Amino acid sequence: MSQQHQSQPQQQRPGGYFVDPKRGEVGELRSLLRNPEIQRDVKKHRQAVQKVIATMTHGIDVSPLFSEMIMVSASKDITLKKMVYLYLCNYAESNSELSLLVINTLQKDCRDENPMIRGLALRNMCSLRLSSLLEYILPPLKNGLADRSPYVRKTAVMGVLKVYYLNQQAILDSGLVSTVYSLLTETSPVVVVNCLVVLNEIFSNEGGIEITKPLAYMFLNRLLEFNEWAQGIVLDFVRRYSPTSEDEVYEILNVLDSRFKHANAGVVFAAVNVFLQMTDSLPHLLDDVYQRVKVPLLTFMSTGTPEMSYVCLQHLHILLQRRPRLFESDIKLFFCKHQEPTYVKLKKLELLTDAASVANIQDVVDELTAYVTDVDVEMASRSIAALSKIAMRFESCAEFCINQLISFLELDISHVSASTLLVLTDVLRKFPDRAADVLPQLSHCLSSVDIPEARAAIIWMLGEFGEALPASPYLLETVVENVKDEPSHVVRQQLLTSCMKLFFKRAPECQSMLGQLLEYEVNDETHMDVHDRALLYYRLLRNDVEQAARILSVENGAAALRATRFAEDELLETREKLLEVFNSLSVVYNQVPEAFLSQQVPYTQHKAAYGERYFASLTNSSEGGQSTHDEASRRVITLQHQSSTGNLLDVEDDMTFGLDHAAGDASIQSAVPMRAAAAAAAPHSHSLHSDQDLLGLGAEVAPRSSSVGVQLVPNATLDPQNFENLWFATTNSVEAAMTLSVVPTMAELERTFAANNIATMASSEELEAMRFYFYAQLVTGDYVLIEAVFDIPSQELAVTLKADQAPLLGEMVRIFKSCLIGKFMNPDD
Repeated sequence: MSQQHQSQPQQQRPGGYFVDPKRGEVGELRSLLRNPEIQRDVKKHRQAVQKVIATMTHGIDVSPLFSEMIMVSASKDITLKKMVYLYLCNYAESNSELSLLVINTLQKDCRDENPMIRGLALRNMCSLRLSSLLEYILPPLKNGLADRSPYVRKTAVMGVLKVYYLNQQAILDSGLVSTVYSLLTETSPVVVVNCLVVLNEIFSNEGGIEITKPLAYMFLNRLLEFNEWAQGIVLDFVRRYSPTSEDEVYEILNVLDSRFKHANAGVVFAAVNVFLQMTDSLPHLLDDVYQRVKVPLLTFMSTGTPEMSYVCLQHLHILLQRRPRLFESDIKLFFCKHQEPTYVKLKKLELLTDAASVANIQDVVDELTAYVTDVDVEMASRSIAALSKIAMRFESCAEFCINQLISFLELDISHVSASTLLVLTDVLRKFPDRAADVLPQLSHCLSSVDIPEARAAIIWMLGEFGEALPASPYLLETVVENVKDEPSHVVRQQLLTSCMKLFFKRAPECQSMLGQLLEYEVNDETHMDVHDRALLYYRLLRNDVEQAARILSVENGAAALRATRFAEDELLETREKLLEVFNSLSVVYNQVPEAFLSQQVPYTQHKAAYGERYFASLTNSSEGGQSTHDEASRRVITLQHQSSTGNLLDVEDDMTFGLDHAAGDASIQSAVPMRAAAAAAAPHSHSLHSDQDLLGLGAEVAPRSSSVGVQLVPNATLDPQNFENLWFATTNSVEAAMTLSVVPTMAELERTFAANNIATMASSEELEAMRFYFYAQLVTGDYVLIEAVFDIPSQELAVTLKADQAPLLGEMVRIFKSCLIGKFMNPDD
């Protein structure tokens, strides 16, 4: 019976080690580790430790086995040692006192005859992440740097970096940095590369290790000794070297030319980067250099995996920005293949568009035309957009490309017609004289296309160039008659603008139609932005028709449109910056490093404050998150807002907010402009029925209701945990945006709000923004929570307020804004 009980734990479960174990197995594992028979059998001992590691992998706490695992670490079996050290490194921080027990074993292993055991012990000793053990770690680390085995030395070099992250001053004071520097000239390539990496990390704040001519030449002469990954590191280091003469540049490039034939893409990209950086200041060499470096990149693009092809395409696109005719003879390499994934095809479309020239435009247009009927809708749409870009780039070929676009409207394919209509709006902005060729196609498209954006494009063309098409007012009239059934606010907004523009060109035919449309939209509040625009147009017409015509710019529209500069032209500056970080993720992401990097060096964990996820990482201004209040804040404030005067739209400014009511209530997200000083407003003096009715309309604007005073409690307190709980639990919210006239400091903003009984819970400074969390307590006991994000470059302050009582939010927005007016914000903003 006893033998049966002892053999039962040794049986493996059917699913192997990594099936979900029961939490009660910790006691069973302890008995296995303590069993003398299992300890004598190396194979069974390994299986027992494997079970511990498997249980730990499932997330089950096996730290109670720490003492037993320390005893196992004394084993001579290297496999057991690896597993035990993995366990110890995982639980060392939570068992810092018990970790002292393993130091003797690790120190003993660091003196073992086997270099594998010495290196393994040293690696794990440096991975314990316990400052209290530094006095025991530094002596073996110094001995490891002088060890006779290259494996131990390279491990010790990386250990210096691990300890540096743990305690920088200890490494700098111990002289280990100088020792690592001296190892740069040693015989083992793996040690040299590790030294290079470690020194670059340690001196990262100074731009990395200083590169001298002897050091650069030493690495170049030994380049073939390194493995492929080490070569990439060395080449990135050599890239920073500045040759003193043009002859020296030639010598370095001749040495690296053979790296273009390497099978590893990382080595090739690193070599390309060296070529580009060293010849950037030699314009007469750039053409030859670009021709040389494009060959290996095109080879990897054509023969590599889809992922590798995409990376190559991104880098080739950067080169193309510098040399627009670089791929003039290689354009067919960018033609899409049937088996390629969509992301590669779309990237090739971008290069086809940018690499097109007068010499190859016929081939490019024919290829893009073939993609238009592709079953992939996105591919077809991007191909049509590419054709339009080519038409706008090459005026000599514009007629040919525009004729191709017009022919797509006859294919009677819904998504093709929609995409074509969208790009034709851009084409006609640059070539308004070609409108006469496009307008006759619109009658059929208006009845067959049902995509809102495409219908809006048709209506835009009818309004912009309607004088060239006799039937244009009647086409718009059909849409106006059915405007009640039009669900898209995009179409309705464009319909308002186009009818207004056409009214100034063909007034007799459009007057009745425009009056009908304005009457409906003014009285309809389904889409408030459409309603506001209709109200604006009506009042423009009521006040001065000639002024309204000038505002809508219909007289010299064609000349103005022809001079339009498109947004794509602004991307060149970003592309130039990407060339400086060639062979990096920035090129793949198509973003400069500052746009997606927030990590600092050394790479310790750094939590950035982003919205609601990292309340705990924000720095509280004082205990409990409450700011220091001025003497003026020791009173309850009541802000009664004064009446405001009317303006053309009967709206006050550009601040908008929307209320999100609790579940079960209707969701209201209307953009209602308000003025910070608005209160108890009298009926507006410009109601629609009080003046001459130009189009026979009549309506009234309802008077504003008076605002309610809000009383805030001074010296209110709220702890961070309750703030976070209330923030997530509260569903009523309001958003506001306002522009500050100056850029304040964080302390100035906190003091200003504290003086008005709005306390600071937390604040943080990000890359180009400041983030605040405020709170205020009402005399009723309710809290108002506020998140404010100030974008420094644009000086825009975005505010989100939350409260249980939704009616209070509008008043709190005005209080918040009144705190800023005068000191940080103009009264009229």
